[in-house]
Amino acid sequence: MIKLNKKSQKILLIILPILLVISVIAIIISNNNKRQDSYAENEPIEYTYRKVYLNSKDDTLVPLTIKYQKKDNLGDEIHYVLNLIKENSGISNDVFTGLIPEDSKIKSLDLEDNNLTINFDIGFQEYAKEEELRLLQQLVWTMTEFNEVDSLTLQMEDEILTNMPVKNTPLAEKTGREIGINSFYLTSADFLSSEKVLSYYAQEIDNKEYIVPFTHYVKNNDNLTLPDLTIKTLLTKPSITSQLNLVPCLNEVNQTAASVLEDDVLMVSLNENILFDERTVNKEVYDILRASLELCEDVKDVSFVFDQEVFAVNGQENLEEIYPVSSIYFNEYYI
Repeated sequence: MIKLNKKSQKILLIILPILLVISVIAIIISNNNKRQDSYAENEPIEYTYRKVYLNSKDDTLVPLTIKYQKKDNLGDEIHYVLNLIKENSGISNDVFTGLIPEDSKIKSLDLEDNNLTINFDIGFQEYAKEEELRLLQQLVWTMTEFNEVDSLTLQMEDEILTNMPVKNTPLAEKTGREIGINSFYLTSADFLSSEKVLSYYAQEIDNKEYIVPFTHYVKNNDNLTLPDLTIKTLLTKPSITSQLNLVPCLNEVNQTAASVLEDDVLMVSLNENILFDERTVNKEVYDILRASLELCEDVKDVSFVFDQEVFAVNGQENLEEIYPVSSIYFNEYYI
């Protein structure tokens, strides 16, 4: 047995309590870290659903609903979504792709009075000229899915763009959804003699059916209101050459009387094929109609009349607030 001299014993008496305290502190810290790790593992992850518009291999912009982990703030979320609609982004594949040039950088974002200013670097102009209008529409329609964004101002290297940089498509100072979507083959004659409507149709892409919006110009020979012209167009089967079809839920649906606007709610009279059951309307019918009426500025919501009685939408019987179009999701897309 080793014997310590008095000096060593004194030193040991000092050191041992210190080591004991250090050990206790280390154990407490370790236990706290374990509890924090356990809490982090059990804390639920918040997710966000949002529509982004990707260009299909058939050159159609398709609203795809994606699910991703919620970001810390609106700026981070806008930046994240902008990156999703770049070429070769994480959600691009051989069927759908973004159109913002892959090497372009976002220098800054500014949101003021519901107008989003996006300042790109010089790499923004590195796109093919035939993609210019689709790129612009993709940007506008994707970013205005945010409730806080009604329009865009585009900048490149800190200068406001009054024209797109490649083909010189004119830009308003604040560009919104009035520019249309998937309207690439309209003639000037169509534009001058007809009215612009928005219709959602079914389109087969890569052997799968998607719901896709189209802005087009139609003749209004019956002098209908814009809402009724929109409804009539939506319920009319597209031409065979268009390779489009009615959304299946609208097959055999007919309008039975002119719509009436009451307190920003459009009362629409349709036949029994809109019903989900004896008391409610098929929500998909509501979604398609509500989204197609987006260009009708006075229409804030839609209500359905059948047999002179107002019917609630299935799943929305007790919904008191107006259901925003941005909450209507089409074409679930896994990433």
